[in-house]
Amino acid sequence: MSENEFNQPINPYAQPSSFAKPAGGGADQEPGLSYVKQINVIAILTLVQGGLLLVMGIFYSFYAVFVGNMQQWMPPEERARMQEQGADFGFQIIFWAGIVIGSLVFLCGILHIIAGYRNLKYRGRIFSIVTWILGLGACLTCYCLPTSIGLLVYGLIIYLNPATARAFELRESGLSKDEIDRKFY
Repeated sequence: MSENEFNQPINPYAQPSSFAKPAGGGADQEPGLSYVKQINVIAILTLVQGGLLLVMGIFYSFYAVFVGNMQQWMPPEERARMQEQGADFGFQIIFWAGIVIGSLVFLCGILHIIAGYRNLKYRGRIFSIVTWILGLGACLTCYCLPTSIGLLVYGLIIYLNPATARAFELRESGLSKDEIDRKFY
């Protein structure tokens, strides 16, 4: 085993001293680089999730209108029989449930797009967290639930980190996005 000049054994698993400093290496650089770098990734994923939610909200609304008007295409005697038995009530329930769910999912998609856009500029950290939690309402559609859960978990890991919170605070204090990037990168 080799020894250094102080007769201490050398640890082969230790990090080399050449990697001890961050790449930017500036004295004014703040810690937490790996978390702050993820803000743009989260912002883009939030925008994509918002687009998926918008599509699903539109689909549910069209589906509700289609099913709600389905009895209009039935033969008149079948429609009359359903009205006598009160069976047309199911179409109304599906219509209103689809409109409500579609509208809520569409609204959630709009909130995600706003949050993602604001995050690209280091704004709206708490708004994004609330939006991701509201995005769990996508479980009503079973379409965006896996991505909503993934975005929420990933987002909370990044956005609850002190370095990320510091980046958003610096933006609120008046620093530009480029100045914040230089401070952390």
